[in-house]
Amino acid sequence: MLNVRGTVEMRVEVAPRSDYGRVVPTVEVVAGGVRFVDGCELDATVDLTVADGTASAEFTVSDGESVTFVLETTDTGADDLTPEDGAGLLDATMAFWRRWLAQSTYTGPTSSSWTSTARSSTRSTRSTSTARGSTAPRARSRSARSGTSRP
Repeated sequence: MLNVRGTVEMRVEVAPRSDYGRVVPTVEVVAGGVRFVDGCELDATVDLTVADGTASAEFTVSDGESVTFVLETTDTGADDLTPEDGAGLLDATMAFWRRWLAQSTYTGPTSSSWTSTARSSTRSTRSTSTARGSTAPRARSRSARSGTSRP
């Protein structure tokens, strides 16, 4: 997340669960983040705390500051990603979807509504998905005070 204006207090919780939520994984603290024994790792540019199979962080993002989270599976054999990699990958993903949206010729009955929704989703993805990184599908963030994040 890159904060453009104001101060935003955030709380993030990451609680991956396998077997349809029945398995609470063991969590190990590792350099730069945590490893969930069920096969994923979370790296972050803020300190994480661990309790009951959940990693969490509470932090404040001020003008011009950014915070990055990268959640990846550890059993793919791929190279490990860092928060710095996450920021570049998010930028590439956003560029892809903007190019795709720009070439869209959809003219269905809800064209203006769909186009507006699709365009706003590419703006909000950056501020809600990670704020310049990547979070888990089950990651939750909540803003305690209002602020503005760059789309």
